[in-house]
Amino acid sequence: MSRRVYNWGIIGAGNISWDFANAMTKHPRCNLAAVASRNKDTSTSFANDFNIAKPYTSYDDIINDKDIDIIYIGTYHPSHYPNVMRCLDAKKHVICEKPIGMNANQVKEMTNLSKKRSKFLLEAVWTRYFPAVRDIRRLIYEENAIGKPIGFMGDFGINIPHEQIPRLWEKELGGGGTLDLGIYVVTPLTLYFGQRMPSKIQAMGGIVNGVDAWMSSSLQYDKDQFASINCNLYANTPEEHSITGDKGSIIIHYPAHCPTSFTLKTFGNASNEWENKGFHRRDVVKTTKYDYLLPTGFKYNNFKHPGSEGLFYEIEEIVNCLDQGLIESPEFTHEESIITAQVFDEIRRQIGVEYPKDIEKTL
Repeated sequence: MSRRVYNWGIIGAGNISWDFANAMTKHPRCNLAAVASRNKDTSTSFANDFNIAKPYTSYDDIINDKDIDIIYIGTYHPSHYPNVMRCLDAKKHVICEKPIGMNANQVKEMTNLSKKRSKFLLEAVWTRYFPAVRDIRRLIYEENAIGKPIGFMGDFGINIPHEQIPRLWEKELGGGGTLDLGIYVVTPLTLYFGQRMPSKIQAMGGIVNGVDAWMSSSLQYDKDQFASINCNLYANTPEEHSITGDKGSIIIHYPAHCPTSFTLKTFGNASNEWENKGFHRRDVVKTTKYDYLLPTGFKYNNFKHPGSEGLFYEIEEIVNCLDQGLIESPEFTHEESIITAQVFDEIRRQIGVEYPKDIEKTL
């Protein structure tokens, strides 16, 4: 297995890219070689922060740099697809911020090109690589701790006024709560219910300036499997997720999108009190709390976004995948990216959100 140092390039020099770069400073086998921003001052400042030798003002320059092995894309949503396609065509490995595409057709084209070029491609669903989520996967699928998953409930809401982050309220920039925050309540679906589409989706939403300010959806899988999800740009929600099975339940505590704790509750036999009334409610017989510490040891102690220390787990996964010559992560596959986009497409269809990219096919 390879133990090489990988040369990284970063497209987009915003806050999330800054956090990703800072998380990378902890990994001994990642070398930040180049950054590209269309603003020269921004590119230079970013490069100075992380001692990056090559600050570019052209995305094409960084894509065509023969010294770069892998490129991280942290630009606005509508530019993900063209940037990913150009990177893959230039035979670069790619990790792209979520959502990786504006619709399922774009995601399919990107994953197909990844296979054609034999290059690694990952949608940056960093939540999947937190130790808490990995332990939840183990408890559910290896230890059968909650039995068959039956119901998932997830929320994510943040009060984000237009003046704070204008792009979230602008249709041309891929705004709206569903693509930005909803990714954190939709991507758990394939983890708990498998890599398949729901059999039924019912969605509602509130539209402002052509984008969804809030979204609420009910989804059905098998007859006894369901999910209830919501996101919004108006108010801070508890952001606790829960998955319940026929033997127990798991509650992922705030902040569920970058979790550092969860509680496992296992059920016992049916309560006599409820049994006598004709019900079959099971009592909780054991409660176990799991707590985790975020990693430390980065160049800068302060991140732009809370919890971004956890990006290091995602970077570790990418390096492991590159070492093995994989073109996708087993913990968040290309098929999961496609299914996630298909769920988004149907939700947006029902609530009436359509982006310019939905009718554009070519670069």
